[in-house]
Amino acid sequence: MPEEPVFRKIAVEIHDVSGTVLEGIISLPKGGYHSRLSDYLNDPQRNFVVLTSVIIQGEPVRTYRSLIINRSTILYIIEREEKLT
Repeated sequence: MPEEPVFRKIAVEIHDVSGTVLEGIISLPKGGYHSRLSDYLNDPQRNFVVLTSVIIQGEPVRTYRSLIINRSTILYIIEREEKLT
């Protein structure tokens, strides 16, 4: 029997203070504290946000396996509609 994943993946679009738009995946715990995106981002002990499967919009479009972004540089985050497995 396969084990239930501990994390759930959320597709997001991040807009930062420099005007850069990043798309990627944030992994959140399946339950408990920090299971909501807002709780995860508002944790005062969390200074950085880890994204995977990253696309940085611009000319040229750049892709990365993972990216760590300083939370203080984020203007806003949009939770995308894509359903992830």
